[in-house]
Amino acid sequence: MTKHVSARQVLAGVLVSALFLWLAVRDMHFDQLAQTFRQTRVESLLPALLLMPVSYLIRALRWCVPFHGRGIVPWPVAVSSAALGFAGNHYLPARLGEIVRIAAVNRAAAVPVGFAAGTILVERLVDVIVLVLFASLAMALPEGMPAWLTGPSILMAGACSLSAVLLMFAARVRLPAIFRTVQDGLQAYQHAPRLALVFAMTFAIWLLDALVAVIVASGFRMPITYLTALLLLACLGFSNAIPSAPGGIGVYQFIGVELLGPFGVPREQALAYVLGLQAVDYIAVTLFAVLAQGVYLDRFGSLAGKKRTADK
Repeated sequence: MTKHVSARQVLAGVLVSALFLWLAVRDMHFDQLAQTFRQTRVESLLPALLLMPVSYLIRALRWCVPFHGRGIVPWPVAVSSAALGFAGNHYLPARLGEIVRIAAVNRAAAVPVGFAAGTILVERLVDVIVLVLFASLAMALPEGMPAWLTGPSILMAGACSLSAVLLMFAARVRLPAIFRTVQDGLQAYQHAPRLALVFAMTFAIWLLDALVAVIVASGFRMPITYLTALLLLACLGFSNAIPSAPGGIGVYQFIGVELLGPFGVPREQALAYVLGLQAVDYIAVTLFAVLAQGVYLDRFGSLAGKKRTADK
């Protein structure tokens, strides 16, 4: 049954991505799109390729915070598991990377599945809270927030508030034993300094991502403000709730084209830019995942080798 459900989810994601991709490229002048790519200053994208892995490193270290208080997971294990999850979200459908992350840390450090899932739930909520704040800042833009975004933004803010209340309630009440490990994961963030550190790291992550977005835009000769980049990232982050093909293909292109249009960016240039931003993201997450696994194997693989030698 699970396999059938998964197959339906994958098919639904592909169909949704195809629909949004068609909406993004309709009425597109592909000769102008090709011209935009030819005029791209590739060398201007190099700083973005260096900064984006740093963003993923901060994301991975953020996941170490709930484990640190209990001393149950060495940081290389948490970082390598998170890196596998990040890559999985890019290459697998239905955000299965989160399942990969949970399975990896469970196998490497015997972390209960429920505990790991609880920490990720809080992590996602913190991300949404920060993105809602950034979207709210769009009101300060001269152009204002595009009309089609107002309703979804209000809905997301309401859902975020409700989720925060529900998680706080779930962390405090006595739940059935089957949910107890999930509750333990939620309670790992109840330590105020620990939660403050997670919020600080989350702000750093998204502010760094916005800087990357501005740098990539300069490579496509498309100057955008830092605030516009934050709004774009907030919308792309919210779009992860939409079932789609791996990496948000189609959905990301539609949002980029429709969002940047009111700011005077031609559709062809906006589409090229979003494709370039995704390319930088894919290269960065792949590089980070490979490096993280290398650090993990160097530290723990060598220890395992020594242990096997000693056992002989």
